[in-house]
Amino acid sequence: MNNSSYTEVDISSLTLTPDEMNSILGMKYDHYHIKGNSRSKTTIKATYHRWIIYSRISRELPIEAHVEDLLARIIPIRDTIKKISKHSDVNVSFGCVIHTKDRMEFIFTNEQISIINDLGASIDIDLYLLPDEDDI
Repeated sequence: MNNSSYTEVDISSLTLTPDEMNSILGMKYDHYHIKGNSRSKTTIKATYHRWIIYSRISRELPIEAHVEDLLARIIPIRDTIKKISKHSDVNVSFGCVIHTKDRMEFIFTNEQISIINDLGASIDIDLYLLPDEDDI
């Protein structure tokens, strides 16, 4: 596997369905889960409704480009995301998923942190270190 990365905004709720979140946010999800249904290709049951959107650029581009792409995508609805994040059963997460063989440095700018904070979101970074082919 080559280096790849993407970002996502994940809004989970016990009560608001993904379709209700579509209506509230004015944006359709890229992926979703319905509480109680099996998650994609598994027998694991979703414990929350989840509304998820992703960065839309090539996964081969650096994570910094994915952060910029997704933040630009959510800027128009950030006030609505902030409003929904104040509900007691809603959790908003800004996620970065990175698969890499290389040592890397990744820095959020002050402006990016401010926007993510304005969403009422936590930051979740999943870093997967891939083995070299020699190690397999």
